[in-house]
Amino acid sequence: MLKVLCLGLVGWLITLGAVHSQASAQEIGRPATVADNAELVSVYSDPRFFEGPVWDGVTGKLYFTAFGKEKSDTQILRLDEPGKVTVWADKTEGVNGMALGNDGRLIGAQAFGHRVLSYAIGPNGPVDPQVLLFNPGLHQPNDVAQAPNGDIYFTDPDFDGKNKSSAVHLLTANGTSRKIIEDMQVPNGLKVSNDGRWLYVADDGPMNWRRYPIQADGTVGPGSLFFDPPVAADKRTAPDGFTIDERGTLYLSGSGGVWVVNRDGVSLGLIPIPEFCSNVAFGGADGKTLYMTCDKQVYSLRMKVRGGQFTRTNKPRDTAASPAAGSPAKPAYLLQENVQYGTGGGEKLFLHFTRPTTGNGPFPVVVFIHGGGWSGGKKEDHKAQAIEAAQKGYASATIGYRLAPKHKFPAQVEDVKCAIRWLRANAKELKIRPDKIGAVGFSAGAHLAMMLGTMDQADGLEGNGGWADQSSKVQVVVDFVGPTDLSATIPEVSQGILKNFLGGTRDEMPETYKKASPITYVNAGDAPMLLMQGTRDPLVPGEQAWFMAEALTNAGIPGRVELMLGDGHGWGGKKLEDSVRGMWEFLDRNLKP
Repeated sequence: MLKVLCLGLVGWLITLGAVHSQASAQEIGRPATVADNAELVSVYSDPRFFEGPVWDGVTGKLYFTAFGKEKSDTQILRLDEPGKVTVWADKTEGVNGMALGNDGRLIGAQAFGHRVLSYAIGPNGPVDPQVLLFNPGLHQPNDVAQAPNGDIYFTDPDFDGKNKSSAVHLLTANGTSRKIIEDMQVPNGLKVSNDGRWLYVADDGPMNWRRYPIQADGTVGPGSLFFDPPVAADKRTAPDGFTIDERGTLYLSGSGGVWVVNRDGVSLGLIPIPEFCSNVAFGGADGKTLYMTCDKQVYSLRMKVRGGQFTRTNKPRDTAASPAAGSPAKPAYLLQENVQYGTGGGEKLFLHFTRPTTGNGPFPVVVFIHGGGWSGGKKEDHKAQAIEAAQKGYASATIGYRLAPKHKFPAQVEDVKCAIRWLRANAKELKIRPDKIGAVGFSAGAHLAMMLGTMDQADGLEGNGGWADQSSKVQVVVDFVGPTDLSATIPEVSQGILKNFLGGTRDEMPETYKKASPITYVNAGDAPMLLMQGTRDPLVPGEQAWFMAEALTNAGIPGRVELMLGDGHGWGGKKLEDSVRGMWEFLDRNLKP
């Protein structure tokens, strides 16, 4: 796909086109799949750069993306007839590569908006736009492809190369998102084989194409070199988008035009293109027209073969539950993993986000904060609870935060506050209610949850992670065995944990211990709290819950304390089931209408 630049875009692409024209293709030979006597025909041209061609058989039209000089000048165009287009979608925030989904919707990789989108194809523009993935931590989603079972793959290249963090991502049919390829320098175009067994990816680093076997769960095995074009290194240009025909033959744009390569990686010839060619797609009423998007031009070429999309059989993983043939069953929840929500101490901060796929929202939110003595644990610890939240009609986030001893207080507080601000700042995109956010914490995570429920912006500790115009306060808190008053008497076994977290002992840093205590900030208007505590907890004394309950009562804050008689720093069995049931009842009462 196109390397998206904001300034000097066209000039950059013209330079690429000049280099392209230096690659000689005459001795390579004309591919046998090209129709006899067929010639390259310009079907549209203007001063912009074109990308992402997709043919829709229902409307019988070609759709493609256009990039002007300015970042705001990005569109999806529909080719109505040679030389005439309709602006089908305007100001797309950089929708680049596109694919026709198994359900007939248009899937797009949105570079500037950091999204993967889905549109129903309407006669006058997009209908029922859906955000399949939103992650501000992505570089610029570039190209997208869908497997026969409904899984979606997209590239996220780090064109600058500063962080060496390019990746290929998987967005499964059940809503889970994850990185699956991180061994490529600059992944660009990609395509899934007709049978769903192989994922092909272009790499702008070495300027060649790689192939990866697709596993049963949608991830991939070790990749291998698929095609290295027979072009001198100083004549090569970046490989870009590509397509596949009914026989499994691939059509790869890059280094002189469109390389036609069989499924074994053997070149069958080159279709020379005078301009830089960004992408290709089969279309036409019979599926035997090859369209090529280029710098300032869109070409067509008649072929002897049809495109793979005209013959492919889609096989959803769960065909029994599938709403329509060839369309994957709609999952109960959408899970987006490792979404960047801010920065802290020079580090990127991530969370997992989950929401229901049924209902239009906006949904109330439950944030889960892991424990581990402020020095351990991870956001993945509460993935099961996040999924359960989605099944109960909540959006949810499990937050990763900086850990001690490398990062001392108040880093952890600053991070969870930043996560709440991020949720509010992106509420519309996430389909959540910014006024209905609850926090559930466990041990050290419960301490952080209570800080979110008691601290106001004027109390400080907001940090510089981002979204400063948003509030970080939550509307309800559920505390599982969290310390409330760090200045009170603490068991010896916990004193080392606090020293590791705060940077010294209580005698050495009394003001810091007070500043780090949720009870310090209790006042009228704070979040209602459900406090759960074991009476024989060796780490957090039972009276810690009573301290907070008394402070909340004096401030007129509603809530409840549940003591687990004879239990320690956690419990199980029926007691845990009852506690979890009570947690959901408390959240429902405070977050749902």
